[in-house]
Amino acid sequence: MRLEDFYHRHRDRMLVQLKNASLRLGTGLILKNIDFSLNQGENWLVTGKNGSGKSSFLQLLRGDLWPLPGNNGKPRLYFSNGQASISPWRFKRMSGWISPGLLDLYRGKEWDLTVHEVLVSGLYQTLLLYEAVPERYWDQAAKQAEQFGIEKLLSRKIFRLSQGEAQKVLLARALLKKPAVLFVDEIGPNLDRRSKTEISDILKQAGKNGTQLVVAAHDPDEITREIHNSVLLKNGRILFQGPRAAEPEPRCTDTRPPAGLEIGKDRALQGPERDGKHPLVIRMDKVCVRIQNRIILKDFSWSIGYGEHWGVTGDNGSGKSTLLRLILGEIHPLPGGRIIRFGRKDNWSIWELKERIGYFSPELQSRHLYRQSVLETVVSGFRGHLGSFAPAEAGQEKKALARLKAFSMADLRDREIQTLSYGQLRLTLLLRAVVHDPDMVLLDEPCAGLDSENREQFLSFVQLLADNQTQIIMATHRKEDFIPAIENFLDLEECRTSA
Repeated sequence: MRLEDFYHRHRDRMLVQLKNASLRLGTGLILKNIDFSLNQGENWLVTGKNGSGKSSFLQLLRGDLWPLPGNNGKPRLYFSNGQASISPWRFKRMSGWISPGLLDLYRGKEWDLTVHEVLVSGLYQTLLLYEAVPERYWDQAAKQAEQFGIEKLLSRKIFRLSQGEAQKVLLARALLKKPAVLFVDEIGPNLDRRSKTEISDILKQAGKNGTQLVVAAHDPDEITREIHNSVLLKNGRILFQGPRAAEPEPRCTDTRPPAGLEIGKDRALQGPERDGKHPLVIRMDKVCVRIQNRIILKDFSWSIGYGEHWGVTGDNGSGKSTLLRLILGEIHPLPGGRIIRFGRKDNWSIWELKERIGYFSPELQSRHLYRQSVLETVVSGFRGHLGSFAPAEAGQEKKALARLKAFSMADLRDREIQTLSYGQLRLTLLLRAVVHDPDMVLLDEPCAGLDSENREQFLSFVQLLADNQTQIIMATHRKEDFIPAIENFLDLEECRTSA
């Protein structure tokens, strides 16, 4: 059947039609010659590797991004009551959207918005509130929060929440208006198991209530199990579309550590404190941390011995990210607690610590709003600051480029980071965290957003760092992300340690 005949036959059911549609972001062609139609009653799963174009495909379909002009001038059409239009306005009003990029926007801007205000903004489909809000909207949002089990968060600031808490809030926001179509871009990776189950149930119920789902995901799990249609993207093109049962199996790939990398230690551990016979790198005694009038850690004591690699677990909001930022020196304990790092008390400057400690977190990703290239971003890891404000020193650019080449990202060296996919940006910042061969690396949910190949290769690289005496502290919900070198575990939910 010719494509034109197919579109004509299904026009009465069609919501969106993409016909030979292409998308350019910056100087790169992200999507190429896309033919696809979204029909009423269909749910779709969109898969593909990092950089394949999944997020852009969802945004193009919804109308957040505009295609390049086609030969007929109409590479994308929206249908309502059988009438075609190039304007996405009506369709966007009946759709919902949730993505890591949306959360990064709230976090990066640090807008002074409470959870209650964020929920209400979903009724207007704006990020901010621009007019007086009727009382019934506040009541509607509060009722939604109660149904989602987040009513205790209503007065909290959105950018102060944990990743999992914030994702629940944004999903509640997206569903508040009961959209006809909900676009979901990688919602699951930062959630604990309980939250994943809760959100899976919410999405299933939304589907039963008539909301269509279009979900982009690297790792199809319980959230997408009941979606029976799939689109597989590769290098910006549709490789497959149709029933999931007919989708080709992914090929096995080589996930050994990147070859040709030099992992060098330029300095030895300086003056470690000793606890009995064991040298300590980090020691915390009765530490308390308060953020926004909320106690996150209370009378917390913990020590990390030289050569020890630790895995940190706990539910969303248990304090995993706070603990890593405490080690790095980005936040400080209340008076009475004590932290000793590398044999010295609390007289470290943040810049001294960043020379010794590499760091990655989802919050750090959300703060990278600067216009800079991939190479400049990796190089900025040598100084530990955000943005690129000075030329690279001798050898730094060469070393950063070697890391990019090892992960097949050298062709992205000059791309602005705002044009990267979420997974590409995450891998860029992970390489930034380790480019200066620090003594210790703090990793907060490092593999969320990475496809299986990049995940396995990066974890192999982290194991290689551990084998070369770089201490690894990793916080994650996915215990399968812990490398073999990690033999010590801290459970913040139970406030206990095990080895």
